[in-house]
Amino acid sequence: AAPANPNALPAGWNTYEDMFVFIYRHESSQELFVVKSLVMEDSLLVHAASDRSDDVHCLELRMTDFVQFVPSTGSAHDAEKMFSDLEPLLRAVRVNIMFKLVPSLATKLLTTGQQGSCGPKSEGIPAGGGWRGGE
Repeated sequence: AAPANPNALPAGWNTYEDMFVFIYRHESSQELFVVKSLVMEDSLLVHAASDRSDDVHCLELRMTDFVQFVPSTGSAHDAEKMFSDLEPLLRAVRVNIMFKLVPSLATKLLTTGQQGSCGPKSEGIPAGGGWRGGE
């Protein structure tokens, strides 16, 4: 039986306090993606791969560059307040993970002129570095 909400995260996805695993199958290509993240001290290590390649793409994020402690009020807006610099965080993930897993995403953005915050550039990353990508 299909889940009531097809966008819902699977049960147990956050069982561990410092490790997260997402498995995603793209509906149009049937390509399977695995993203594993591990918290180490102040860093979040992200590794991602596709079942169509032997490459594993890596990204290390220093969380204090992007997240700040906000006392919870129980409001949905608490999560928004936590992110101190969301655009560079999204850009780092797109450039070092998404565009490497699915190069056509970067090509599509370049050919349609939609660079904005999604473009394959590293502009706007915090002066301290904030993230380190590599393979």
